[in-house]
Amino acid sequence: MLRKTRHFARGRAAAAGRIDAANSSNLKYRLDVPAALRLPFDGRGNAPQLVAARKQERASRKRDAGAGCPTTGGYMAEREGRCALRNEHSNEAGQASWELEGGSDADVFRTAMRRMVGGVTVIATRHAGRPWGMTVSAFTPVCMDPPTLLVCVNSRTVTASDILRDGRFAVNLLSQAQLHVSQLCSAAGSDKYVDDHVVPAALLPSRVVMPILRDSTVSFDCKVAEVRPVGSHNVVIAIIESILAPMSRRPLLYGEGKYLRGVGIDDFATVERA
Repeated sequence: MLRKTRHFARGRAAAAGRIDAANSSNLKYRLDVPAALRLPFDGRGNAPQLVAARKQERASRKRDAGAGCPTTGGYMAEREGRCALRNEHSNEAGQASWELEGGSDADVFRTAMRRMVGGVTVIATRHAGRPWGMTVSAFTPVCMDPPTLLVCVNSRTVTASDILRDGRFAVNLLSQAQLHVSQLCSAAGSDKYVDDHVVPAALLPSRVVMPILRDSTVSFDCKVAEVRPVGSHNVVIAIIESILAPMSRRPLLYGEGKYLRGVGIDDFATVERA
C-alpha cells in the first residue's frame, strides 16, 4: 500500500510538470518547458550545445590574444577589466595594491614623476654669444599681475650659469613640429646650441632680447626677479617682458618616459561616433 501511494504521488507531480530537473541527474529533458523548446541536458544541468558554444568562444578569445588583437572587446581587454575590478574590490576591503611604494627616496620620486604628463619646455639663453637651449620639466606660471613664471634649473648646468650671469632667459613651449629640438636640448653631456632653430633677430620685436625658438606654441622673454637654491636646483622666478605666439599649433607632450600627442576628448568622441 505504501509503495502504491509513492507511485501515485510521483505520477501526479509528473503530470503537473513540477519535477525539478536539477534534483535528478537521470532526466533527459526539462518537463516545465514546451516540448518544442526542450534541449537535452547533461548530468550537471547544462545543455551540451551551450557548453560547446562557450568552449568555442573561449578558444576564439585566446586566439585573438595570441595574435595581438587590438579590439577593446577582446580577451586581453576583458582580462584587464577583471584585474581592475579585483583591485577595486581589494581597495574597498582596505587591501590596497601599489605598483610603486616608497618613502623620501630620490629614485622613487623620479619614477613617480615620470607618470606626470605635460608640455615640453625649453629654456633658451645665450652662451659664448650663441643661442643655447635646455629642456626642463619644471615650469609653471606664478601669477597674472604682474605676469610671472617659475622654472627650476640644475645649478651645475650651463643654462644655470647663463641665467645667473645675464639675468635673462626665454621660455619656449614646444609644438609637435619641434621633437628634434627637444631631443637636442635634452642630450646629456653634449653641446646644445640652437642657432638653426631660432627666429632671426630681424623678425622679432625690438623689445625681445633672448633667443626665440621657431615653431613654438608660445614663447616668453623673461627677466629674473629672484633665484633661490633648493637642493640640486635653482628655483628661478622671473617677470615676463614679452609674449610671442604664432598661429595655434599642437603641443608636444611628454610622460611615462616617452613623447606623446594630445587628443581632445571631444574630438576623440566624435571619431568614435563616426
